[in-house]
Amino acid sequence: MFMAARFGSTKDRPVAVRSRPRSDTRSEAAAEKFEELLAGLSGTFIRTAAENIDDQIELWLRRIVLSLGLDRGTVSQFDGDGGLYVTHQWARNGIAMADRRGDVTKYFPWLADKITSGELVIFSNLPYRLPAKAVNERDFVRLGKLRAHLTVPLKVGESIIGGLSFATVLHGRSWSKKEIRRLKLVAEVFGNALGRERAFAEHRRLEQDLRKMEGVALVGELAIVLEHELRQPLTAILVNAETAHDLAAQENPDFVEIRDALADIIRDDARADEIISNVRAMFRRGEAKRSSVDINDLLSDVDRIATTSARMKGISFSMEVPESLPSVLCNRTQLTQAILNLVFNAFDSVCDSDAPREVRLSAAQIAPDRVRLSVRDRGKGIDPKAMPRLFEPFFTTKATGMGMGLPIVRSIIENHGGRIWAGQNHGSGATFELELPLEVKGQPAISPPDASCLPPVANAVTLDAASPIIVREVCSEFRLTREQLFSKSRVARIAFGRMLAIYLCRLVTKASLARIGDTFHRDHTTVLYAIRRIESTMMHRPMFQEAVRAISERVKGRLVF
Repeated sequence: MFMAARFGSTKDRPVAVRSRPRSDTRSEAAAEKFEELLAGLSGTFIRTAAENIDDQIELWLRRIVLSLGLDRGTVSQFDGDGGLYVTHQWARNGIAMADRRGDVTKYFPWLADKITSGELVIFSNLPYRLPAKAVNERDFVRLGKLRAHLTVPLKVGESIIGGLSFATVLHGRSWSKKEIRRLKLVAEVFGNALGRERAFAEHRRLEQDLRKMEGVALVGELAIVLEHELRQPLTAILVNAETAHDLAAQENPDFVEIRDALADIIRDDARADEIISNVRAMFRRGEAKRSSVDINDLLSDVDRIATTSARMKGISFSMEVPESLPSVLCNRTQLTQAILNLVFNAFDSVCDSDAPREVRLSAAQIAPDRVRLSVRDRGKGIDPKAMPRLFEPFFTTKATGMGMGLPIVRSIIENHGGRIWAGQNHGSGATFELELPLEVKGQPAISPPDASCLPPVANAVTLDAASPIIVREVCSEFRLTREQLFSKSRVARIAFGRMLAIYLCRLVTKASLARIGDTFHRDHTTVLYAIRRIESTMMHRPMFQEAVRAISERVKGRLVF
């Protein structure tokens, strides 16, 4: 990781920097070339999905190293325990690469300390001017591993997450002020990209943890079902075993009856094993792989578990499913968990109501490429005030609820390219409905349906209805005119207001990026950038998060659901 060859450090101020004289023409050409490089770098990371950032960083390290005539580029990041490890690097042929397994804080403690404190580290023509404290770094340089080195701290907000380093190995180099300024801009772009990648990874980790928590609660419900399901075959095995024992003890045993009793024991044992295997398969650990799943088979599993639970609670549970439905490409465990969660929620609702305890699960193919599932109950229904927040994390109407069941269900359904919503029934109770895309032969992945083809539902708002209200609220908040908001102005206040309006349209209506882009006269890439920019700002600035929430509440308050 250590790539320096003439160390010197200050707080954001280079030390001992000497630029070789160059002609104005050559300097301007180099500046123009790097500006083009920086523009391409920024544009790439705006368009790159969080899960693909690692590949792009190493690709751009190569371009920057070659563009500036360097030998090696390295990105190092702090882990959760304070260790500093190389995570990305690129070097020319014949130039040694850093060991990704080594902790920089142990091998080069002086350099790691400078990165931690957010200082710029610059050296030319090593090993001269290395400080006395840089003992390990001096030994490394004496081995001929470095001639020049520069490290810029990587920041996310005010936090130091690592360092961006460049080095030459075969020759010395003076770092000009312009080069240092440009590399600081590169570090800023890398820092923002890595911050987005970290936020994405944390979001995925929290989502997985919450799913596990919800799965534990579901396992508790299934344990009761499992006990009930196993009791019958185990009792039958015991009865047949005792019968066989008594028959065998007789003076003239009837071997036909003994054989029948043993056959019953074998059959009941196989039945018990099947029950255990089915439940175990639902919660087997492993990757969330998707496969072609027969909806009828999946709903049969749900029916078997839900019917037993309903019988124990005195609930009339029924299913209306066609004899044959097309397959869906899904993760069977996750989808089963999501549907069971909705069914068990319906059971809780009817148990808290004086109305008849009735719950119905139905399924139907509503289009050549979509299937709809509905869970309808005759419980107490949903409070109209709670309807807009129904799928928000940690929002619950249950005294002992965690408020994570429905958000996890929605996450599962949307990750499968589907959609879920809820509505009040005429009379009593509520209905939760979800749509999933059917498996299309020859298509390996599922793409979400466009919002324009989704049916109007109780808590859905169309883009045409919501966008004028959102535009008015944002214009009022940022003191803008409608013409300014829809213009191509890059003034910070106007651009940020426009991005917020785009974000709110997506948040409130769930419309597709293309439709939102048509509304604001932007392409879908610009819309995606706006959404990510607002999300990133809310992540690093809690006060802004509160402001966005206040605006969105005002918008929702003016909409008719």
